[in-house]
Amino acid sequence: MKNKFLFLFSAVACTVVAGYSQTTDKNRIPSEVISVEKGYDPQVKAGSKTPFSPDESPESSTKLPVSYRTDAEAAQFDFTASSVAALVMDGQVPAALYPNYLKGGIGYNLSTLLEGYYSHSWEKNTFGAALNHDRAERKLDFLTDNSVFNHTDASLSFKHTAGRYDLGVYANYAYNAFTNNGSRLAEEYTSALPLILRHNEITGGVFIRSHSGYRAFDHLNLEASYLNGPNKTGDSYVKASAGFYFPVKKLMFSLDVAGAYYHNKWVSEPYDIFLSGGSSAQPATQTQDFEHLMATPALSYKSDRLDLYIGARMEVMAGSRIDTKFHIMPEVKASYSIVEGLLSVYGRLESGYQVQNTASLLHENPFVGPLTSAFYSREKFKAQIGLSGVFSSSFRYEISAAYGQTDNAPAWINYRQIAGNGYLSYYVPGWDNIQVFDLKVSGDYTINPSHRISAFAQYLHGSSDTFSSALYTPDFRIGASYRGQVLRDRIGLSGRIVYNGASKGYEVIDISEQEVDVDGYVEFQAEASYRFADHWSLFAQANNTIDGRTVRFYGYDWCGTRALVGVRFNF
Repeated sequence: MKNKFLFLFSAVACTVVAGYSQTTDKNRIPSEVISVEKGYDPQVKAGSKTPFSPDESPESSTKLPVSYRTDAEAAQFDFTASSVAALVMDGQVPAALYPNYLKGGIGYNLSTLLEGYYSHSWEKNTFGAALNHDRAERKLDFLTDNSVFNHTDASLSFKHTAGRYDLGVYANYAYNAFTNNGSRLAEEYTSALPLILRHNEITGGVFIRSHSGYRAFDHLNLEASYLNGPNKTGDSYVKASAGFYFPVKKLMFSLDVAGAYYHNKWVSEPYDIFLSGGSSAQPATQTQDFEHLMATPALSYKSDRLDLYIGARMEVMAGSRIDTKFHIMPEVKASYSIVEGLLSVYGRLESGYQVQNTASLLHENPFVGPLTSAFYSREKFKAQIGLSGVFSSSFRYEISAAYGQTDNAPAWINYRQIAGNGYLSYYVPGWDNIQVFDLKVSGDYTINPSHRISAFAQYLHGSSDTFSSALYTPDFRIGASYRGQVLRDRIGLSGRIVYNGASKGYEVIDISEQEVDVDGYVEFQAEASYRFADHWSLFAQANNTIDGRTVRFYGYDWCGTRALVGVRFNF
């Protein structure tokens, strides 16, 4: 679900770069432009090389005037933002876009950070590697001492160009651990709930992809993954997707097909509490298998003012514990430039199934316990309209409204069992049918090449079939960010602050169930760096997020502040 909610509502989505890089005007990286926002700069044209700083991040809500193709949607109509680092690793953007670097730091609250990226091209080959490690002690509200979160992932990729296609292979390993996980039993008690929730995941795949425009056979991707968790739980899947495109002047006929098989094993009953020295057998588990098939024939049209996409998404969901379900829904996406560069209107209508497995749920809620079964959500209906534009190539604005209905959406419920002076606490995803209305206004202003500010305000109204409202959906969000360089670009500064309004949560204590109020909270991220040599810089950062994510659940209070200092080397 990592990308599901990261929509940059614009006629052409702008690619964002994860991470911070110390750059100057003289070493900004030339990158190939695939599409350009109307009104950005008449000198920047599709297919040209333009220098820009990759020092942009989704956390600061900044955007680049360049968009890149993804397999998720046709390139001429891509509303979603994708991490440049991820696209580079997947072989979809020039490796030159992202600089080779290594970055490490240590600091307050057991904070450690290690981050790096390396790419090397020779002849028709490209090799890439990436590493990310983020560890820190975090404050949890009802625990007597803090808990340690540990996230690590590493990736390798190789791509070979053969004629008009790129052939590639990639692999990723991810490790997540949450120490103390809410278990605070007195010495005379024990339980099968582990004191450390560990999840290991390995994912690998191969792909073939056209690099010379759309083709009748455009791309094919095969991927497999295996994840193991506490109490011998786990997930695995195999996926395949392919695209076929037939351009005819301003029209594009396309067919996207995909299929996946999932296997899931989870703890099937609440944890028991035992007297120490007594029995604490492994809890009972259950397994399930299900399949997901999809085909989307579509027609696209593109002119100077109008982008239009009309498709029919057809899906089948079947499994060992679910009835076979068929879904067909038109997908319509349109963008029209009313006043070139100044005002564009866009809209979209879509729906479909989405599988939620342990990996996706873990990203949304790092406190998730072994009682997490894979399941599917159905976005029955989502409609979105908006306005966007650019003034004088320096101020960009967006106004959007969206309404959606989702069946089987995750609703996080905190289970707590009391025994003497101690307790067990863990989260289980329940299922809920929700409706969410979202109104958002955002803008960013480039003061000059060295200073950029942005701000947004968002109103959310979530209703639920099960609870009084959609759980953990804040009433509103408001935030601002800044990014810039001073002293001839030797000092880099960036910061982001967001206030999230109050929401509702749900807890079960023994057999007592109740809705609870979750107070509003502030999330922040800040970083400063000093370039003391051509390739070297010092940095200091502070935040209260987990691996760049904002997580807030009842009982598990705000994440606690992490602060560290370190050094970065670009090579």
